Amino acid sequence: MTITKETTLIVSFAAKQNSLGAAMHNAGYAAIGVNAAYTPITTFQMELFTGEEAPFEVMGKALLEAVK
Repeated sequence: MTITKETTLIVSFAAKQNSLGAAMHNAGYAAIGVNAAYTPITTFQMELFTGEEAPFEVMGKALLEAVK
């Protein structure tokens, strides 16, 4: 997958991430021809993506709770 400035970046923040979710999301986007990339980010990296110095604009937010 090649990420360009036209690629929609979709991220999730969690204390613990796994690569299976990212692989499934990205395979699905590729299968339907969507130029998007799913990237899991740990909460320790969250400050890099918030505030005025964030490298890109955040277009939407969601708060999810895991149900197990």
